[in-house]
Amino acid sequence: MSNVMILAAGTINLSGSWGQVWGAVQAAIGQKLTTLLSAVGVILVVGAVFKWLFERRRGGGGAFSGQASSGLLWTLAAGATLAAPGVLIPIFLTILDAIANAVIGLWTSS
Repeated sequence: MSNVMILAAGTINLSGSWGQVWGAVQAAIGQKLTTLLSAVGVILVVGAVFKWLFERRRGGGGAFSGQASSGLLWTLAAGATLAAPGVLIPIFLTILDAIANAVIGLWTSS
Protein backbone atom coordinates (compact mmCIF):
# COMPACT_ATOMS: atom_id res chain seq x y z
CA MET A 1 0.00 0.00 0.00
CA SER A 2 1.40 3.40 -0.92
CA ASN A 3 1.60 6.37 1.39
CA VAL A 4 -1.19 8.83 0.80
CA MET A 5 -1.10 12.25 2.37
CA ILE A 6 -4.25 14.28 2.96
CA LEU A 7 -3.64 17.99 3.14
CA ALA A 8 -6.30 19.60 5.31
CA ALA A 9 -6.45 22.98 6.98
CA GLY A 10 -7.60 21.45 10.26
CA THR A 11 -11.34 21.12 9.99
CA ILE A 12 -13.87 21.36 7.21
CA ASN A 13 -16.60 24.00 7.59
CA LEU A 14 -18.97 23.74 4.65
CA SER A 15 -21.97 25.09 6.58
CA GLY A 16 -20.10 28.28 7.49
CA SER A 17 -19.16 28.81 3.85
CA TRP A 18 -22.78 28.25 2.80
CA GLY A 19 -23.88 30.91 5.29
CA GLN A 20 -21.56 33.42 3.63
CA VAL A 21 -22.70 32.46 0.12
CA TRP A 22 -26.41 32.53 1.02
CA GLY A 23 -25.99 35.90 2.75
CA ALA A 24 -24.34 37.33 -0.37
CA VAL A 25 -27.08 35.89 -2.60
CA GLN A 26 -29.82 37.37 -0.41
CA ALA A 27 -28.08 40.74 -0.41
CA ALA A 28 -27.68 40.68 -4.20
CA ILE A 29 -31.15 39.51 -5.23
CA GLY A 30 -33.18 41.02 -2.45
CA GLN A 31 -35.91 39.73 -0.22
CA LYS A 32 -38.61 39.57 -2.90
CA LEU A 33 -36.94 36.77 -4.87
CA THR A 34 -36.22 34.70 -1.76
CA THR A 35 -39.88 35.12 -0.78
CA LEU A 36 -40.87 33.93 -4.27
CA LEU A 37 -38.58 30.88 -3.94
CA SER A 38 -40.17 30.09 -0.58
CA ALA A 39 -43.66 30.37 -2.06
CA VAL A 40 -42.74 28.05 -4.95
CA GLY A 41 -41.30 25.56 -2.45
CA VAL A 42 -44.43 25.61 -0.32
CA ILE A 43 -46.60 25.11 -3.43
CA LEU A 44 -44.49 22.09 -4.42
CA VAL A 45 -44.77 20.54 -0.96
CA VAL A 46 -48.52 21.16 -0.70
CA GLY A 47 -49.06 19.85 -4.23
CA ALA A 48 -47.10 16.68 -3.49
CA VAL A 49 -49.08 16.07 -0.29
CA PHE A 50 -52.40 16.59 -2.11
CA LYS A 51 -51.30 14.25 -4.89
CA TRP A 52 -50.40 11.62 -2.31
CA LEU A 53 -53.76 12.05 -0.56
CA PHE A 54 -55.63 11.84 -3.88
CA GLU A 55 -53.80 8.66 -4.92
CA ARG A 56 -54.44 7.16 -1.53
CA ARG A 57 -58.16 8.00 -1.75
CA ARG A 58 -58.42 6.38 -5.17
CA GLY A 59 -57.10 3.17 -3.66
CA GLY A 60 -53.79 3.21 -5.45
CA GLY A 61 -51.91 2.53 -2.25
CA GLY A 62 -50.60 6.05 -2.09
CA ALA A 63 -47.50 7.46 -3.63
CA PHE A 64 -45.21 5.74 -1.14
CA SER A 65 -45.63 2.38 -2.83
CA GLY A 66 -43.72 1.30 -5.89
CA GLN A 67 -41.90 3.58 -8.29
CA ALA A 68 -44.22 6.52 -7.69
CA SER A 69 -42.51 7.19 -4.36
CA SER A 70 -39.37 8.43 -6.11
CA GLY A 71 -41.15 11.33 -7.81
CA LEU A 72 -42.97 12.28 -4.64
CA LEU A 73 -39.84 12.23 -2.52
CA TRP A 74 -37.86 14.30 -5.04
CA THR A 75 -40.70 16.82 -5.24
CA LEU A 76 -40.87 17.06 -1.45
CA ALA A 77 -37.08 17.47 -1.22
CA ALA A 78 -37.01 20.18 -3.90
CA GLY A 79 -39.95 22.02 -2.37
CA ALA A 80 -38.52 21.89 1.14
CA THR A 81 -35.13 23.11 -0.10
CA LEU A 82 -36.72 26.03 -1.96
CA ALA A 83 -38.92 26.87 1.02
CA ALA A 84 -36.09 26.96 3.56
CA PRO A 85 -32.63 27.04 1.95
CA GLY A 86 -31.21 28.97 4.89
CA VAL A 87 -32.18 26.14 7.26
CA LEU A 88 -32.12 22.81 5.42
CA ILE A 89 -28.88 23.23 3.49
CA PRO A 90 -26.87 24.21 6.61
CA ILE A 91 -28.28 21.18 8.48
CA PHE A 92 -27.22 18.87 5.64
CA LEU A 93 -23.80 20.53 5.38
CA THR A 94 -23.25 20.33 9.16
CA ILE A 95 -23.85 16.57 9.01
CA LEU A 96 -21.48 16.34 6.04
CA ASP A 97 -18.90 18.44 7.97
CA ALA A 98 -19.06 16.05 10.92
CA ILE A 99 -18.60 12.98 8.72
CA ALA A 100 -15.73 14.52 6.73
CA ASN A 101 -13.96 15.75 9.86
CA ALA A 102 -14.34 12.34 11.50
CA VAL A 103 -12.89 10.58 8.45
CA ILE A 104 -10.00 13.03 8.26
CA GLY A 105 -9.41 12.64 11.98
CA LEU A 106 -9.30 8.86 11.69
CA TRP A 107 -7.09 9.04 8.62
CA THR A 108 -4.55 11.39 10.17
CA SER A 109 -4.45 9.58 13.53
CA SER A 110 -3.48 6.24 11.97
